[in-house]
This record gives sequence, C-alpha cells and structure tokens, in this order.
Amino acid sequence: MTDGLAYAGPGVRRLARELGVDLAQVSGSGVAGRVQVEDVHRHVRAAVARPMAVAAAPGHALGEADITGLEEMRARFLARGVAVSRTCFLVKAVAVTLRDFPALGGAGCAIAVIAPPGAPVVIPDAGRKGLAGIAEAMAAGDQVAAGFTILALERLGGLGFTPDVALPALGVAEAGIRPVWEGQGFAPRLMLPLSLSWDRGVVDAAEAGRFLAQLAGVLGDITQILL
Repeated sequence: MTDGLAYAGPGVRRLARELGVDLAQVSGSGVAGRVQVEDVHRHVRAAVARPMAVAAAPGHALGEADITGLEEMRARFLARGVAVSRTCFLVKAVAVTLRDFPALGGAGCAIAVIAPPGAPVVIPDAGRKGLAGIAEAMAAGDQVAAGFTILALERLGGLGFTPDVALPALGVAEAGIRPVWEGQGFAPRLMLPLSLSWDRGVVDAAEAGRFLAQLAGVLGDITQILL
C-alpha cells in the first residue's frame, strides 16, 4: 500500500489499514484534497458495487418511530431557553445508528439534510457532534461531500415516496398522534413515518431493514444519543 503518499490524518490512515484500502486510490473531499473518513467508506462501497455489470435498482423500506419521548426532551430544552429542532435530534440519531452499519455510511459519515424548499445542508462527522454542534453546522451550511442523506418532508406530508437524491437516503414524513397498544391499553403516541432508500448493489435488504429498525429504536429511546 502507498498510503504514505496520501494527504490524510492518522485516524483515516488507521481506518484505511483496517479496511485494506490504498489511500493513494481515494479521492479526498477535504480542504486541499485531504482524505476524510467518509471518503474511505465511499471508496469501499464503490469497490463493492463495481463488479456488478448492471446497476441494481434502489431498494425501499417503510417504518415508523415513536418520538413522543424525543418531543418531551425538546420541550424540556425549550423550557430552559434552548431551542433544538427535531431535525437536529434526527441527524444525531442517524449518526449514532450508522456506527453499526459501515455499508450505509458508518461512523464519521457526513450527513446531508434536505428540507424543501430550503437548500441542502451538510453536517460533517455528525456522530462526534452534540445537538448544539449539529445545530451550528446546519446554520453554517458546510460544503463537503455527504455519505448519507436525510430528506425532511414534514411540512409536505406524504409517505411511501422515492427520494430523488443520492443514496442511501432517509425520507421523513409528517409526524402524527395515533393510538398505540402498550400491553394493557392504547395510549396516544407521536409517530414519525420513515422511508429508507438504498443501493441494492451495495447494501442488502436485511441490513437495510436492521438499520431502519435500530434507528426507530434510537428515536424511541432518544437518551441513546447521549451514549
């Protein structure tokens, strides 16, 4: 390997060695072509897909998450004068979940947020940022390559759409209150519809399904983002 010639930090070099990636073959998206963690993961995903003669059609899966507790936490923050959007929580939950799914972006992945009619915003290395850091990154609008996209359609409603963005992508529709069985009776819960799209040539349906289920679990117990 010739990674000694590449412009990259020690953490990126260590990741490349673990994954068997030659950094000299990786295009860096950082300043002056510096190779980032997401560049290494993107290179691995492309290498996996490359042997396929024909690109696979994207896969799609629907799910939902109980965000009642998330909204209660947001309300407590607001009562202390700290306004944190639901999207910030969502970005952090996705980043935490991606740690266990390298094929979908993995730890250190930059996450793009598209909330029509606004312009796309990219949050670099969202997994290492707190909610305040994510909010600052969203306000700054960093222009770096993203490995995962969140398409926030809460204002538009709808469910079951196909996000026309770079994959993998998570579509988020408008949340609503509905009765949920809790063992001895129904209780009103705030449910958030989710729609995951991915490249079937890179990620199989079983792993995508596990990601969606795990993400729903993190959103349902939002204290996991603090771990």
